[in-house]
Amino acid sequence: MALARIPTLCTLRDLILIENQDPATDNTRDAGSTSEPENFTVPVWQITERKTQAAAASASRMGLYGKLGVTTPATQRPAMASSELYESTLLVTRHAAEGTNKSIYLGKGVYETNYTYDSESAQAFKKKPGMELIAANASNFLKDWTAGKPRVYFVMPESIAQMNLQAETEHCNDFILAYQMTLGALEAALAQAAAAIIPAAPSAQAAHAARVAKLSEYLPVNLKDVAANADCGQKYRALSAKSKDRDGAGWHTYGLEYMGPGPIPPSVHYLAGKPRPGESGHIFLQYTKGRTQIGTHTSASVIKF
Repeated sequence: MALARIPTLCTLRDLILIENQDPATDNTRDAGSTSEPENFTVPVWQITERKTQAAAASASRMGLYGKLGVTTPATQRPAMASSELYESTLLVTRHAAEGTNKSIYLGKGVYETNYTYDSESAQAFKKKPGMELIAANASNFLKDWTAGKPRVYFVMPESIAQMNLQAETEHCNDFILAYQMTLGALEAALAQAAAAIIPAAPSAQAAHAARVAKLSEYLPVNLKDVAANADCGQKYRALSAKSKDRDGAGWHTYGLEYMGPGPIPPSVHYLAGKPRPGESGHIFLQYTKGRTQIGTHTSASVIKF
């Protein structure tokens, strides 16, 4: 199982379907979608303790002497301390996996929508002082299409399509970093702690504690509190959710510019796979850069504890 690294080219119909909606009636102004990780695996490990081989051999000899009734001089007897030394081992029984998700972006093309355009309201706002920004954003005048109304078609130019690919890639990179900072970091720490050589301890409890301390030594500071490994999965979810901040801040918010009415071009992506009757005309709106800040904010600046 692996997270998406490169978003897949899609149509407006795909964007509606990914939300489990009906393309024949539903609307979206989104130009891409990248889902958060799911089906990921949290590592599971266990620590076991046992007497050291030397201690076990010493205890075995002493037990044998007792059974045979053999008495030996104190100078020849194994030291009692050596028979109480313990070592610990750490075994990972389930390894971490980053999970899966889907990432799609709207590419260059002309797309049928289920919108119409309120031209009267748009013209009225253009005449109002101080309303220039509202009037300039054609998305403010989109209405659900009904029979007998002109149908809106979105136009995605090549330049914005490339920005769109980069925008969804930013989400993909966010989730990969979130994994590396949580489950991936825990997996690496477990491998280091398992391979570490730890001196024998005087009790099983002390040997266990020494191995736990070694694991804590390799864990990043923000994972020190992961006493129960399931908590690390929650940290993964929490960090992944921070990727939404890009959308909430408007960094991936495109504009829509009014291009006007016109004839249908030779190639159109229809929501139902073919033209539908009932529209009285065709109005075209084009995606613009809007207030996007794509390529400005790194994953490291967004995905933080």
